[in-house]
Amino acid sequence: MKKFKTFNRAAIILLAFVMSTLLFAGCGNRNTSSSKNSTQNLVEKQPNKDEIKKNYETGLQTLVNDATITKDQSSKILDALIANIDNISEESGEKQKDTLNKLVSDKVITQEQADKVINALTKNR
Repeated sequence: MKKFKTFNRAAIILLAFVMSTLLFAGCGNRNTSSSKNSTQNLVEKQPNKDEIKKNYETGLQTLVNDATITKDQSSKILDALIANIDNISEESGEKQKDTLNKLVSDKVITQEQADKVINALTKNR
């Protein structure tokens, strides 16, 4: 009976040691991979101006090919959108709409064309 109690005590101590070691080792590995993933996500989510300009050109070229807008209108839209691209943020969608609304009020494009431009640009993101 005494041997059984000694064995139980040793087993419980060993089990507690192994579990605490595994717990700390598992938490350490998880934190490292999470920080690597968040750093990669931040890098991937910040497009540069050249990528954005290329996406705009692609979306606008589709509309030119569909005869929704003219090539001249496309270049004016691109120039206006690129001029406002200094601060890339979540508000960029609103800035795009404001820029296109200004082009509509200046009678460069129609409201229908502006709506189609917004749809084309959001598809290319």
